[in-house]
Amino acid sequence: MRVVELAEPVSGTGDYYSDIELPTRGGNLSVQSTFTATATRTLVRDTSVTDGPQLLAHVRIRLNNELVEKFNALGTDAFSTDSIFRLNFPGLLVEPSGDSDGLVYVLPANQQNGSAYRGLNLYYQDTSGVQTTYRIDFRQILPNYSYDYGGSLVETLLEHDTVQDLVAIAGESSLITELTLTNLESLRGRIINQAELTLPVAQVAGVHYDSYPLPTRVELFYRTGNGTLSLITDRIELLRTQAGPDAINTLVGGTLEEEDGVRLYAPAFTAHLQRMVDEEVPPRLYLRVSPLFRQTPILNDEIRAARALLNGPEAPIRPAKIRVTFTNIN
Repeated sequence: MRVVELAEPVSGTGDYYSDIELPTRGGNLSVQSTFTATATRTLVRDTSVTDGPQLLAHVRIRLNNELVEKFNALGTDAFSTDSIFRLNFPGLLVEPSGDSDGLVYVLPANQQNGSAYRGLNLYYQDTSGVQTTYRIDFRQILPNYSYDYGGSLVETLLEHDTVQDLVAIAGESSLITELTLTNLESLRGRIINQAELTLPVAQVAGVHYDSYPLPTRVELFYRTGNGTLSLITDRIELLRTQAGPDAINTLVGGTLEEEDGVRLYAPAFTAHLQRMVDEEVPPRLYLRVSPLFRQTPILNDEIRAARALLNGPEAPIRPAKIRVTFTNIN
């Protein structure tokens, strides 16, 4: 990987997408060319320990003397306000210098329980000879990644408007699948007690999940009248009650399960199906790898940078199914 300086400040109020490209200036500022990310918690900084060891999963990248000389050359006026400082130092871009098989998720500054030393840490000796540290915290983190499905099985699925035997999903703004429900008129005048979509993991030749694990959770969405992708009614109601992860997993589901040796996902959409039957919302759902929404309870153990092939409703073995229980109104 390499680290280069951004050429200009980035607005903190703009809308940014995963294909964002920002202008840079100068050469590589990193002393190291590689790092290995791990979820294992390691010591952050021994001199910061006040009440037991401070252990967090983190990555450190040492920067070279070119950046040190840049800061040394700045006059005192450059540090007078944050806005003036950002003109002199807008930020850094960390990127792979070649092909990479993985994504590293870095927590932005507004996340809770973050390290007090997260950010750019400057180690220096003050005028009295004391070794000290000055930290520049993260203002924002903008990820950049893209996908190329050329020559893959997913490309053949994307070339068709409708595929009935196979469903593809992938996280991190990659693949979602639209599901259209039919024959809903047979449920008119009935009260939906429970509705659950069951999607077994597909067994496809050449596809293995050893190196790249399956998503730990999936969710259902729908499009509102203006086309916005929104949480389904069931999930919104849980959000209004400030339900925690356990309640969400129990009432809405969607976590990776195993039944009789078959791995599957079974997200529920009971309240939302009732609205479909009553023609309040379109008869379409969108299946996604569970994303990270700031306004919803965070399910910390979800694997979002993951993908899966699932059986569709016309799969020859273990097809996808919707299980509905309802009450007739006499």
